[in-house]
Amino acid sequence: MGRRPGLHELVSSHLIKIPFENVSKLLRPADAPKNAIPPIEEFLRGIGDQDLGGTCHALNVHFAALLQFLDYDVELLAADAGGVPRAHAVCRVSFEDQLHLVDVGHGAPFYHPIPLDSLPLQIPHGDVSYTLDRHASHREAVEVVTLRKSTRVHSYVAKPPPVTLTASAPPSSAPTRPTPR
Repeated sequence: MGRRPGLHELVSSHLIKIPFENVSKLLRPADAPKNAIPPIEEFLRGIGDQDLGGTCHALNVHFAALLQFLDYDVELLAADAGGVPRAHAVCRVSFEDQLHLVDVGHGAPFYHPIPLDSLPLQIPHGDVSYTLDRHASHREAVEVVTLRKSTRVHSYVAKPPPVTLTASAPPSSAPTRPTPR
């Protein structure tokens, strides 16, 4: 296989070009399952024809499939957010002998893979900052906290086991990875 695109370049390009949004959910066909992740063809059509992106699940599921297609070792992790189990999804990528958090579906300026060995970490962005650290619930759990002017406004905790998220089903626990479509 030839040179694969760099993970840093893939993450930053995705965040710059494909928006985190939920309008695409409103534009889905009336007979589409309510919380289903759009099939890749529909997802790409929305990006190309309407400048859409998607929600955290759609963005991270399809990005994980792309990474897997490019031979990256990637897992999807469900994240509890605001007291709601499995309300968010993130990618955990093994790259350059380290595990990295990749979240292209949070609307946050995580323009590069975040090495989990570098935690705790704070990412300032205007009057908002993001704090990433290990969470006490599990040795591999990561908590991401959004602060606005030092006040906690949102957080999620991503933790194993990996999940399977497909275009036809909501999140489910399983030790498998997505299959590229």
